[in-house]
Amino acid sequence: MTDGRLDPLPAFAARVAMLLMVLAATGAADVGCSSGHGSSFGSRPPQVHATPEIAPLEREMFTRLNQDRHKEGLPPLTYDERLADAGRAHCADMRSNRFFSHESPTTGTLENRLDAAGYLALEARENLASAPNVQRAEDNLLASPGHRANVMARTVSHVGIGIVRGDAVTGDPGMLTITQVFAKPAGTETGDQVIATVTSAVAEARRGAGLNPLAADPFLDQLARRHLDELPLDLDSAAIGRVGQAVAAELSAQRGHGLKTVEISAQIVVSASQFDVPSAAKRPEAKRLGVAAAPATDAGGRPQVKVLALVGR
Repeated sequence: MTDGRLDPLPAFAARVAMLLMVLAATGAADVGCSSGHGSSFGSRPPQVHATPEIAPLEREMFTRLNQDRHKEGLPPLTYDERLADAGRAHCADMRSNRFFSHESPTTGTLENRLDAAGYLALEARENLASAPNVQRAEDNLLASPGHRANVMARTVSHVGIGIVRGDAVTGDPGMLTITQVFAKPAGTETGDQVIATVTSAVAEARRGAGLNPLAADPFLDQLARRHLDELPLDLDSAAIGRVGQAVAAELSAQRGHGLKTVEISAQIVVSASQFDVPSAAKRPEAKRLGVAAAPATDAGGRPQVKVLALVGR
């Protein structure tokens, strides 16, 4: 555009890793897994603060953004100073290094920047703009489908707006460089809260399939708790195989439980809301459920939740 630049970044979701394993009561079966990689968490909080000139402009754009959402019947977003700090630091980085992009040669991607700031998000989006004022910038953003989709997203709840004076590429002092950061932050959950959410998700999935709820099984709960700490955060197949063999041996040694098969769902998630209900839990022949969960951190310090669910039939 003649009066500035725009660049949208669609949503990224927090990484989820999971592994499914089917165990017969007498031994382990096939194993498969997928996993993500960790990043340095909380290592580089942004240090660029809004000047007395810029702070009112950031709030002006926030007010306009929520007005635009209101016109579409959408709820307002909550202002998040930590997201604003991250956005402002990215603006300053772009201006200092003369580039206009979501990926920085010094700070990486939006996901990298939020990790470095210690901000845990289930989803995040980013809009970049350059314009002579915030009203023109917002007009331009709404005229662009990709940017409008971020402004109007129903899956985010918070936003922060960072602005610096000067065009990122040319340095023109008559222009503003603007970064809007949208997010759905993740809350802190205890193990008991995670178990309750997972159990509810399984019950809801079965109800949606017209099936009765699974019975809570103290024996499977005990097995899950006993082996939860043995789950590696990368869900390495060899380690998971050893856990599977141990669970299978206990199933074989325990008489009277009445189970023929148990399926293990091992998942590493940022929030229990990301738990993927295993297919075994939605089968008519499934009978019982055992769940264990605990907070964890990956190699880079990112908070996560480790979940081990056992479905028996």
